[in-house]
Amino acid sequence: MTLEERIDHIIHASERELAGEAYTTREKERISNSSRIEIADNETHVRNFVDEAIKGSNKGKKMLLGKVDIDLARRITKATRVNVNKFNLEFRSDDIKHLIKQHGNQSTEEPRGQRAITADDILKFVNIVQNFDTVKATEGNGLAFTKNINGKITAVTLYADGNKSLSLKTMYADKNSGGFGDQATNAKDLRHNAQNDLGTTPAANKYTKNSPQPT
Repeated sequence: MTLEERIDHIIHASERELAGEAYTTREKERISNSSRIEIADNETHVRNFVDEAIKGSNKGKKMLLGKVDIDLARRITKATRVNVNKFNLEFRSDDIKHLIKQHGNQSTEEPRGQRAITADDILKFVNIVQNFDTVKATEGNGLAFTKNINGKITAVTLYADGNKSLSLKTMYADKNSGGFGDQATNAKDLRHNAQNDLGTTPAANKYTKNSPQPT
């Protein structure tokens, strides 16, 4: 079952993970010892986490959406030379609040040829990653995934090899269904925000040069 199918049916299967590979009982027990980490139980749980993050009522928390499975990892590695096999797909509350502040206002997104990001867009994160149309490495250990969902949406993630995480950092959404706004402007905004959110060191390229292939 694909990740998108899991999301579509998650409300009827509260114990099913959102990502392609489930957590073991031992992993769940270990994670449950942390007061700052949650494992996504169902769609309502995820939506509540996102809503609370936007309001700023769950600062410093993160939610694990499941692990990148081998098939998805191979697709990402083929496109970027970055190996994220078994990495945790994550929401971090502070990053969600920040991305809504940066890209949740239509008056600032309109000049960029984009529309404001909403909570519903954030809830599409796992779908965008699992079923991406394109993915590319960005500066500062970033991966930018794009998918056309009534217009292209870009989810910029940060990967960390130490704790095997692939977390959402920021998002951009095209306001038009037929394209991605002003391509030159968008590319400039992507570079600018990647530098602000992920740092200016092109660590992704340095890391991926010798990254092992997922096995």
